[in-house]
Amino acid sequence: MLNPTDLVHEAYLKLGDGNVDWRDRLEFYTIAGRVMREILSDDARRRRRQKRGGNATRLPLEDVKLTGPEPFRAADVDIALERLGSRQPRKAHIVKLMYFEGLTYEEVASALNISTSTVHRELHFARAWLQREL
Repeated sequence: MLNPTDLVHEAYLKLGDGNVDWRDRLEFYTIAGRVMREILSDDARRRRRQKRGGNATRLPLEDVKLTGPEPFRAADVDIALERLGSRQPRKAHIVKLMYFEGLTYEEVASALNISTSTVHRELHFARAWLQREL
């Protein structure tokens, strides 16, 4: 799994040489967040491929004990966000800005030209929708 430093370094390499003239802070955070999600999804897929086959010990199904729900995978979250974006683009954009770009409610409201109460309401809906999907 990538540590935060490796993730930032990979994102920096994908964003280019650093001499890009960003229109504004929101554009930078949006593009950087998308790049980081792609890196995390690619890393999750790569780790899943490594887990299949190889020197894995095979157990009969009867010997497997399930202990709880499977944790979310980065690729699953990315797919669910894309589905939400196809139905409710602004809600998906709010989730991305809040969780991947780290903007506050006030910053998101200002960037999207909506009220903070709308951000709260749409984020509440988006979280519930994503939780149901995952």
